[in-house]
Amino acid sequence: MKDKAGNELWIRILSPVGNAVIQANRPGKTLKSTFDEALDLSRPLTFICSQHLTFVLSTKQVLAFCPLRSRPFTSFVTYQILHRTCYQYQSQVSDSHHLCRLVPQNDTNQAAVFFQLRIVPEPDFRATHHDYFGNETTYFSLSSPHKELVIESSSTVTVHEPTPVPMKFDQPWEKVREILKTSTLPSDLKGCEFIHPSPLCPVDQQLRSYAQLSFSPGRPFLEACGDFMTRIFNDFRFDSSASTVTTPVLTTLQNRAGVCQDFAHLMISCLRSIGLAARYISGYLRTIPPPGQPRMIGADASHAWIETYLPGYGWVGYDATNNMMPGLGHIRTAMGRDYHDICPVRGTVYGGGAQKLTIGVTVTPLQNAPV
Repeated sequence: MKDKAGNELWIRILSPVGNAVIQANRPGKTLKSTFDEALDLSRPLTFICSQHLTFVLSTKQVLAFCPLRSRPFTSFVTYQILHRTCYQYQSQVSDSHHLCRLVPQNDTNQAAVFFQLRIVPEPDFRATHHDYFGNETTYFSLSSPHKELVIESSSTVTVHEPTPVPMKFDQPWEKVREILKTSTLPSDLKGCEFIHPSPLCPVDQQLRSYAQLSFSPGRPFLEACGDFMTRIFNDFRFDSSASTVTTPVLTTLQNRAGVCQDFAHLMISCLRSIGLAARYISGYLRTIPPPGQPRMIGADASHAWIETYLPGYGWVGYDATNNMMPGLGHIRTAMGRDYHDICPVRGTVYGGGAQKLTIGVTVTPLQNAPV
């Protein structure tokens, strides 16, 4: 955008669903306007940055300029996400306790504009908190007898085109490993948390040997990670019948088959086995129906990929299932060491006998336009 004098303006919005700070940057000056309530996206938004500078933003512009970043965006997609989880029990459940991690994250590449969680039957107790990794988590309990539990989340989230990693941050992978061993910088220490084994991501010599085919001496970190992702994509086949949520990483390595969760765990374990930091990302992936076919309601699914830490820059994502770096089609909901930390819905029930679990996910693009 430009002001009346033709100066280039960068509009940034931090958190359209809470206390919002709207900031306009122009050469030599930063102007701010603060809203104490959530922005009403049903109508154009007017805000005053100074006596001589007033903006009127449409809903489309509000979504496009959110969240706060250091540069203007080039493109974005706004999605509506419906996630339905249904438990059907053979007999009455007398008491149950559950955790949900279903809220899309707010970060440099995406902004959750709307979120609603519906639970049937209505819980006796419900509370929201952020876990150790910063994931918004809902705890609820039910003490009334029930034979069915339905958890439905509805989200609207805007995903912005990620910024390519500037090559000036790349360096030999061994140097990255050494920094993770010795650095005392707070940002690096956060990365160090993810170099250790976790319940579903062990460190092992077999995994180290498999990774080192890509991580040859002196090879640049980003090049090696990209090559390793491509090798997993080529060496393993996607087969939903080949694994379960408890399949060990070494079994995946041996069978050369699995799903996104398995490939994420494999890549994380291999990177940790050579001393690099890697973490598990859960979320959704936009899928494209076959030509001429309508989008099927509930046919999408949760997705998983990984991020590895590059000192001086931050976290870099890799999706080995699709041999790509996360982009406009990836929507983040949670982050952790492995699937145990980010499971979308988990809980403990008393009674119920056998149970049937049904999950339906629909990811629908609402808006796709350049800024």
